[in-house]
Amino acid sequence: VLVDLTTVYKARKMLDSNQGQIKKQIDDLKKSNMLLVKTEQKYRDLYENSPDLLRTINLEGIVLDCNNSYCKYLGYAKKEVIGMSVFDFVAPQNIAEYTNSFETWKTTGHVANTKVWLKRKDNSEFLGLINATNLYDFDGKLVGSNTTIRDISDLCEIRKTLEDNEKKLQQRNAALTTAYDHLLETEQRYSTLYEKSPDLLRTVDLNENIIDCNDAYCYSLGYSREEVIGKSLFSHVAEQSMPDIKDALIEWDRTGFIENREIWLQRKNGDVFPTLLLSTNLYDTNGKLTGRIGALRDMSVIHAAKKEIEEHKTQRLSAIGELSARIAHYLRNPLSVITNTLEIIKIQNPNLKETNQEKLEGMERGVERMTHRI
Repeated sequence: VLVDLTTVYKARKMLDSNQGQIKKQIDDLKKSNMLLVKTEQKYRDLYENSPDLLRTINLEGIVLDCNNSYCKYLGYAKKEVIGMSVFDFVAPQNIAEYTNSFETWKTTGHVANTKVWLKRKDNSEFLGLINATNLYDFDGKLVGSNTTIRDISDLCEIRKTLEDNEKKLQQRNAALTTAYDHLLETEQRYSTLYEKSPDLLRTVDLNENIIDCNDAYCYSLGYSREEVIGKSLFSHVAEQSMPDIKDALIEWDRTGFIENREIWLQRKNGDVFPTLLLSTNLYDTNGKLTGRIGALRDMSVIHAAKKEIEEHKTQRLSAIGELSARIAHYLRNPLSVITNTLEIIKIQNPNLKETNQEKLEGMERGVERMTHRI
């Protein structure tokens, strides 16, 4: 018996072809998933290791996620923070004001440069500057926000001290305040993610070569991204800070982080400016150390203000010295006249000294004391 299997063979051939296409699609999906996981890990590391305090909340103000800096700074474990309300971290005197701000955000979807007194687990308080980036679902509906908190207590204290003790610098302080507010507005245009950070961020491998950087880094130094990638981090350090950056790298090798190191950078045009360096480790998905993320904050304005204050103090001390010299000169002349007159009186009136010995000696001692004080 002969059976025609042509249709069966064609079906089998078509099935084999379809299986090949399915396998290729599965391989493509695996590759896409690996890239997605790698990208998620990169930004997760940035979120967790950011020097700023970061938290993710929903419309009810419940904390859904936060980074290590947030937990450490407020004194909580992450498992304690997740599920808490944002109002649990607000100082009592600021509850009403923060409630109004929170309701405004739910209505307008906008939070920028809001100052709020916050409290830690031990009930100590600090002044925080809050900025938020909105989160939307697939339908474009507002569902929450990513919030950035920065402690500005020290800045407020410095500003108050300058206003109280240096009245002549009020105009300059106003200009600095305007510049600082403008800087905060500029920062708000960027998200807390790596590419939009207002700080100068760079990612360095274990050989000290720059493998990534953000827009702020390129802009501040005057380079394009193509000119920065692949260069050694030393190529952007000013000569005066070479020993400092080498010492900082030794500290990083020993402790795994660099905190508040002043490093002077050099721009493409040769200008140098001060920065404050913070750096944390960077790991791959297997927990292997691959490099670090460095955040450099431009300190030019603060250095300029400090220099101006020192110059003002120097001018004031110089004026005091000049005034003191003039006063001393004006007082010495009449004292000399008194001394000489006493001598002439004693010479012209011998009997006067015998009858008024104590009075004359008292006058002479008084003149001597005044001369000594001057």
